[in-house]
Amino acid sequence: NRAALLLSRRAGANAKMKEFKASFRDAVTALELVRGLASAELIAVEAAKALGCRDDAQAKKVLEPIGTGRILDSGAPLVLRCVERWVNDVVDMFELGDPDAPVPIPRHLPSDRYLESMDDKTREEVLKKYMPEFFQQPGGTGIIKDPTECLAVMKRWEEVFVSQDFQQRRKELWNRQGLNYPMRLQQTKVLIAECLANVLEPLGFAPGLPGLTRAAGQMQVYWSKDKACATKALDLEELADVSLADLM
Repeated sequence: NRAALLLSRRAGANAKMKEFKASFRDAVTALELVRGLASAELIAVEAAKALGCRDDAQAKKVLEPIGTGRILDSGAPLVLRCVERWVNDVVDMFELGDPDAPVPIPRHLPSDRYLESMDDKTREEVLKKYMPEFFQQPGGTGIIKDPTECLAVMKRWEEVFVSQDFQQRRKELWNRQGLNYPMRLQQTKVLIAECLANVLEPLGFAPGLPGLTRAAGQMQVYWSKDKACATKALDLEELADVSLADLM
């Protein structure tokens, strides 16, 4: 299959330029066309590792659905937006640092095919008009407007961090074997996001890490200029055993 060979070569070229997402996308597309293409599989594995894949075992798990026709749009095999979307989901999975996380399910949208002939600007304008939900800020709409509100939110964080449930889960994470520092930090952020869900989500922040990142980014402004917020930030860092700046 000539298209698969060309995609495999482009994947290799992207890998040399350290464009690993593009490399992984092209290698996956080549394997969707010809599952037994060894050159593309090798590039896919190496690109996956560069994007955060733990080891060969996780890479093999990720590559299992490839070649079954579920990722590439069989009705429009040269439209790669569905592949790009799946690749982005896979990278998000790698960032969780959880070897048991399920491989993302490919998501196909009719717009992938219908908007392919448009340039990026025109495509974005059409989608914003008819599908505005795709352009909502990933962290939600929550806003911490002043130091007083920031301090109030931080006190609610403190209530969570001193709880027996949080401290027990934090200790279990600390004692978990096989985690390097980036993986442990990532898991700590996931733990904090999960435990703060009942605090952040009612304020308009998105679930999970996006909402935590948005909240921490807004709060940092007040940590740096308000004494009460700065003092409380130090208390929270000691309880959570993480720098609050790392939550952004």
